[in-house]
Amino acid sequence: MALAQKFDDAWNSNDASAMTALYADDAVIVSDTGPIQGRNAIGKHFADLFQNVHFSNHVVAVDQYSPHIITTGNEIWWNAEWTTTLQVKNGSPIQSKGY
Repeated sequence: MALAQKFDDAWNSNDASAMTALYADDAVIVSDTGPIQGRNAIGKHFADLFQNVHFSNHVVAVDQYSPHIITTGNEIWWNAEWTTTLQVKNGSPIQSKGY
């Protein structure tokens, strides 16, 4: 899926602007610290995250039954598995995965 590839490319480039552009103005993401609401807040989240953590090898495997189109067809939600390598400043690389 093209959107998943854009997502992976933005993660692997640690590009907060590219990540933010993938979200609608009223988007909500669920992070490990709770929901983040709105494109501006999501952009700040990614900018702060990428300032402290370097990501590489990010791959999303979209569930075969996703994405799910909402309303007029210009909104979606999806289920996926992901894997990535992350490295905090002065730390060793860590493999991480989730859904």
